[in-house]
Amino acid sequence: MKKTKHNKKRNSAFLYECLLRELTKAIIHNKYKTKAFVTSMLKEFFNRKSVLGQELELYKSLYKSDGNLSEKNAEKILKEVMRVYANFVDRNKEEVFKQQSRLIGKVNKNLSSNVFGNFVPNYRNLASISQLFASRNSPKDRVLLEEKVLSQMVLADKKEKELDPISNLTYRTFVEKFNSKYGNLNENQLQLLKTFVYSFRDDGLELKIFLNNEIGNLRNKLNEVQKREEFSDEGTKEKIAGVEGIINGFQKMPINEDMLGQIMKIQTLIEEMTKNESR
Repeated sequence: MKKTKHNKKRNSAFLYECLLRELTKAIIHNKYKTKAFVTSMLKEFFNRKSVLGQELELYKSLYKSDGNLSEKNAEKILKEVMRVYANFVDRNKEEVFKQQSRLIGKVNKNLSSNVFGNFVPNYRNLASISQLFASRNSPKDRVLLEEKVLSQMVLADKKEKELDPISNLTYRTFVEKFNSKYGNLNENQLQLLKTFVYSFRDDGLELKIFLNNEIGNLRNKLNEVQKREEFSDEGTKEKIAGVEGIINGFQKMPINEDMLGQIMKIQTLIEEMTKNESR
C-alpha cells in the first residue's frame, strides 16, 4: 500500500492529545500559567460547537473503546463515521485548516513547538484514521486502511474487555470501602473513584485532568460560600480558611486514597453548606 503522507499537525486528534499531555505535565510540575493557557486552548478549540471539537468526536468514534464492540458493530461504526465525515469535511474543510493554523500559531508563540513532540501512545492509530479520512486515497488504499483501522478498533476493544473484570471488581470494592467510611457517595464522588480506579489505562492522564477541574470547582464554591452572611463570623471564617489551605495543598500531594478521602470530605462539607442556602 502506498501510504498517504501524514502531517501530524493537521490531525485534530493528535493536536488534542498533545495538549492533554502538556496539561498533565503542567499540573504535575505546578506550572500554573501553562496549565491555565492549555486549559483555555482546549476549551476554545475543542468544545462541542467548534469545528475541531466536532472533528475530534469523529476521530474518537474510531479510537476510543467502551469494551463492548463486536467486529460487526465496528464495521457499522466505521461506515457511519466515514459517511458523516464526508459531509462534515465538505462543509468545514477550510475552517478546520484555519483553526488548526490558529492553534498551532498560539502554541508556538505562547509555549513551544516542542508541545507537538509530546509522546502520544496511540499516534499510529491516529495517523491511520487521518489517512483514511483523506479523500485522495485510491480505492485499494482506502480498503486496506479501513481494514487496518477496524483491526485497531477490535484489538483495543479486546484489551478493554480483558481489563474490565478486574477494574470493575476493584471499583466496587472501593465504593463499598468509601461508602462505609464517608456515607453514601454522591454522583461526583463516584465519578472521582471510578476515574481513580481506571487511571492506569492512560497513565493517570484523565485522573489528573479530572482532579484539576474538581479542585478548581471546590475552590470556586468555597469562595461563594465565604460571601454568605451566615458564614461571616470569625470562627466560621477561620474554619473555611483552613479548608481553603487544604485545597491549595492538593497540588503538592501525591494522588492516593488519602487525597481522595480529603477531597470527598470537602465535597460533602461544601454540599451541605450549599444545601443550607436553599432552605
